[in-house]
Amino acid sequence: ALGKDRRKIKSAFIIGAGIITHYLAQELLKDKITVKIVEMNPEKANKFSEYLPNATIINADGSNEEVLKEENFQNYDSCISITGIDEINMFISIYAKKIGIKKIITKLNKLSFVDILGENSFQSIITPKKIVADNIVRVVRSIANKKKNLIENFYRLENNTVEAIEILVNSDSKINNIPLKDLKIKKNLIIAYIVRNNVAIFPKGTDVIKEGDRVIIITTESFFDDINNIIEE
Repeated sequence: ALGKDRRKIKSAFIIGAGIITHYLAQELLKDKITVKIVEMNPEKANKFSEYLPNATIINADGSNEEVLKEENFQNYDSCISITGIDEINMFISIYAKKIGIKKIITKLNKLSFVDILGENSFQSIITPKKIVADNIVRVVRSIANKKKNLIENFYRLENNTVEAIEILVNSDSKINNIPLKDLKIKKNLIIAYIVRNNVAIFPKGTDVIKEGDRVIIITTESFFDDINNIIEE
């Protein structure tokens, strides 16, 4: 309905052979996704050809347009640009978008580049420093929360003005088994999904939250660390 393409990704073109690529490629290959990796450093390229015999490893400059054309870049479902140089990653992703590759993932180390580009410039922008910071916040908040409604995932969005939080609900939560329409839920807060037994429920007013559910919340409130925080005191 929103015009999004939901076809399964079957091939991935990765530019840059570092630690992230090493682990990422293994996971993609497990999912039977065709993987091609382009790396300019011949020593790294040789090592990756030994580590990943089921992937295609090319020793070439992945930012060179002629190389990309020769390697049929345009025929891949996804482009993952994770070299150590932000400017190269940006260039490759802009080119991938221009030729119509449907899934583009760009690694940027400098947070200022994310602000300049805007988070909608590419389909996915990954910033390692931000991921590490968000995970530290998630762990600290979970430790601080003695009631043990554990924060399982935590992301800051829109220049840190919005938080997306996934919380595991325990048996002592005050909101358990109460229809959402009967709860006085805070303003500027959305219960996006309730995940129960690995099934995602898009909640209606008659739905309830139960022990063991994972609840995904979008909020502008800072320091949110417990599922009970969704209700007005």
